[in-house]
Amino acid sequence: MSLQFRLSQFEMDMELYIVFLLEHHDELNLPYSFAMKLSFIASPLVLGKALMIFNEEPYEIIGTAGFVYGTGAHDYEDQHICQVEVAFIKKAYRRTFVFVQGLKELVNAIKADNEAVKQVQFWTSVDQLELDRLLDKFTLLPHATKSIVNNMAFYTIPFKNWSLFASDCETPGEWLKHKQGLRYPWGAFFIFSLKSQGALQNHNNSLIFR
Repeated sequence: MSLQFRLSQFEMDMELYIVFLLEHHDELNLPYSFAMKLSFIASPLVLGKALMIFNEEPYEIIGTAGFVYGTGAHDYEDQHICQVEVAFIKKAYRRTFVFVQGLKELVNAIKADNEAVKQVQFWTSVDQLELDRLLDKFTLLPHATKSIVNNMAFYTIPFKNWSLFASDCETPGEWLKHKQGLRYPWGAFFIFSLKSQGALQNHNNSLIFR
């Protein structure tokens, strides 16, 4: 399988990103109204970027990740923080190879787009035990944290350490070493919505891993 990755830059990219996620909005596990889901999906196009994943044969979009710079609690002025808002990969393509390459491309996209980023953060549901075990690998990185707030797990990772982790996973085999015996290389699949700490009190700006 040969993959292409493209960062949203043009109107056609933004339209493709929105249409793709709307087609799969029921699979995003966001416990909100359709209007609220749409605001989650669209926020990276205003406050950050979207990374799209394409399979070359047949040529089709198979996944995407959206991220924003800054947090709602600080009016998005804290640009050194990158929040991953949504990530989704079609079920047929949820493989170690796709995850490893997607992680590396996401890190590279953030690095190239905003050199000021010092921290990556995201929220996940605490009832996804296998995914929780997987993501706990990130907490082994220096200065990474995990806290539980309102039945949600909040992860923060220094971007430099996250970047080094991604570059170390050059192959699916390397990722398997990191996961240390998990039954699935990256959990059942990789879907989430995120929210800032301020959003917990202010508005439902959240991401959920499933």
